Amino acid sequence: MLEKFIIRFAENISLRLITIGFIVAMVIGIPTCWEGASYLSLLIDIPFVNTFWGLLIFGVTGSLGTSFLVIYPIERWFIRDKAKNSWKWVVIRLVCFLLTSFPTSLGTLFTVRTGMQQYPAIVESIYFVQAVTATFMGSLLLTLAEQIIKVIQKRENKLKVEITELRIEIDQLKKQKQVAEITDSDFFQNLKQKAAAMRKEKNVPNALSNAAS
Repeated sequence: MLEKFIIRFAENISLRLITIGFIVAMVIGIPTCWEGASYLSLLIDIPFVNTFWGLLIFGVTGSLGTSFLVIYPIERWFIRDKAKNSWKWVVIRLVCFLLTSFPTSLGTLFTVRTGMQQYPAIVESIYFVQAVTATFMGSLLLTLAEQIIKVIQKRENKLKVEITELRIEIDQLKKQKQVAEITDSDFFQNLKQKAAAMRKEKNVPNALSNAAS
């Protein structure tokens, strides 16, 4: 199951972005939404729990949706798999991800205002901080995941080559064993003796004719 996921993760850009985005959303989104709900409960005395879950649900939905729409074309058609083999492209990816933090923060702002309400600027400024932090962390995690997968794939390819070579050696040993079993059998030994006798009988008349001449 894990092996299949790793293979799909390595081959599918969408799955990579969604997985990394979800991890980042949980790591960054929960504490920032907690902080925002705490500010609101202190500033305007609104229920903390409802506000926290509202910010988390609408904020994560907006940030994940917007970032995916912006980042996917960059990864799919611009960066592709270049960041796996070049640290220059890792830096380019980081810059591109940081640039996407602005539309991501706007997407978060839109979904939170649509799903809940407009909050004071001190709270809504957290959306931008969250977007910058999340995109930076997402870029690093995505690069790290690709490097890990690259190492795993190299080991798998090396293991496949070793297994192929081992199978060839096993096949050769089987053939040698089969040949040895045939040559050591009584039937083969009898045939060998009969062939030697026939050659000897054939050589006797030839020797006599040569002697007579």
